[in-house]
Formats: sequence, structure tokens, C-alpha cells
Amino acid sequence: MVSSEHSTPDAQLVDSSRRSLLKAAAALAVGTGAVIVGGTGALLSSQSAFAQGNSKTLRIGFQKYGNFVVLKARSTLEKRLAPQGVGVQWLEFPAGPKGEALVVQQDSPIRTVADLRGKKVALNRGSNVHYLLVKALQRAGLTYTDIQPVYLTPADARAAFVQRSVDAWVIWDPYLAAIQRQANARVLTDGEGLVRNTQYYVSSRKFADAQPQVLHTLLDELNQVDQWASKNIPAVAAQLSPLVGLDAATLELALGRAAYGVQPITDAALAYQQQIADTFTDLKLIPKKLSVADARWNPVG
Repeated sequence: MVSSEHSTPDAQLVDSSRRSLLKAAAALAVGTGAVIVGGTGALLSSQSAFAQGNSKTLRIGFQKYGNFVVLKARSTLEKRLAPQGVGVQWLEFPAGPKGEALVVQQDSPIRTVADLRGKKVALNRGSNVHYLLVKALQRAGLTYTDIQPVYLTPADARAAFVQRSVDAWVIWDPYLAAIQRQANARVLTDGEGLVRNTQYYVSSRKFADAQPQVLHTLLDELNQVDQWASKNIPAVAAQLSPLVGLDAATLELALGRAAYGVQPITDAALAYQQQIADTFTDLKLIPKKLSVADARWNPVG
């Protein structure tokens, strides 16, 4: 099993485009026939990779934002897999978590997380920011029932935040960078010292077991792209800008907060992910207790 500084598709893996780090692992653990093959433990940065298929085609779920866009543009993966008779199909996913923070209006009377008692907080249900909010409330001596959660997609949450129909918004990059630069939002707290926000690459178990070398090639290419991107943030921002619809300066802010590099998944990472699963089970976001370790990929050879 491999880890990286990137994320997975949502809990429903194949059918859902909404992204949740926990739900991905959760769905795997209850027998969706998928495994965690990689992820990256970073506070920011990410992308989704859901690879599945047969011996002839590697299908990859990607977002307009992140290193898969760079990898797709470079076509280096296709060149490496061609001698093996493997093609690549790219499937776009519309959303995915990066750097995250809890923000309020610049002139808001809310100065600390404790001030959120009774307030409306917008968030994407079941996502990484959902867990951040839970942990931030706990540290402030509050429970989840002390606030009024408002479950909205990022676009709808932004509108609600700008119109002041919610008091706070917990969100990830690049939306976080955009609301900071465009609306002067104030960060109440972020994930530093609070959450690890490890993110994962996910594959169908059938494909991973049948084509481990293809997945290793993919992860190697991603790592190379990541290392290049970490040293060429302005170039990456310029490439992503027309795709994401955000100015390059905003994307540079988001990318500058990202962590880069593909890393093996450790027992400690799985134990932490289990904590998230248990928290979401307590919140009734997951119907029953899960064993995240069951989703671990242990390639042979």
C-alpha cells in the first residue's frame, strides 16, 4: 500500500463525485471491492485517483485542480505504459479536498471557535472539513450539537457565506484561497496541530491485484510530477488557472500551502484513519463500525 499527499473519490467511489477522505476508506472496508493504494498525508494539497479497469486500460479519476492535470498534460504515463499494451482513460471528478480552514467574515464578532455556539456553520457533509470542524469544536470545549451545521456544496456554501446567511464556513483549497483573496475572509482556525488530513489513492482490488506494476508506474509518475510541481508552483498555477476559473495568484497561494510527494502508507496512518471512521460512525455518517485496515493494499512481489 502506498501513501501520498493526495486524495480519493468520495465514499461511494464509482458513483459519487462528492469527495470524502473517510468515506472512501469506509466504503472500501465494507466490501466495495476496492483498496487504498496511495495517499498523501498533508494539511493541504490533493487530488483524486481512482484507478480501475482491465489489462488494457487504466482509468483514472482526476480533478481540474492538482497534479493529475499536470501528469495528463505531460503524457509521460501514457508513454511508460504503452510498451505494456496499457492505455490510459481520464475521467473528471468535480471536487476534492486540499488545504482546509474554518473562516468567518473579516468583521464578524466571532473571534474564537468557542464563539460558534449556536451559530450556523456551512460545510460539505462527510468530507475532510467535517472532521476538522468536529476536532476544532472539541478543542474549544464544544460538541457538534452546540452549532447549527448547514450542509452545502462548495459553490452553494460560498454564496451563503458571502450573503451572510451562515456565520462561518469550513472549506478546503482552492476555495479557501479564493475566499481569502476575494472576500477577505478571516481564518478562525486551520488544521495545523489539529488534524493530519491524510489523503489516499484508491483502486479497485481486482485491478490492483492483477496489475500491481501498472499502479507502481502510476504512483512513480505522480511522485515525479509532484517533485517538479513543488519547485515550479507559478508554472502549475498558470496551467491550472483557466481550468479552475481562478486567477494564478490565488492558485499560487493554495499550491504554496500544499505538501508534495508519494509515500508508503504506514500503520500509524491507518490507525489515524480509523479514528476518523469511528468519529463519523458516532455522527451517524457511516452506518456501522468499519475496519479501515481491511482496505490496505499488500502487493505481492
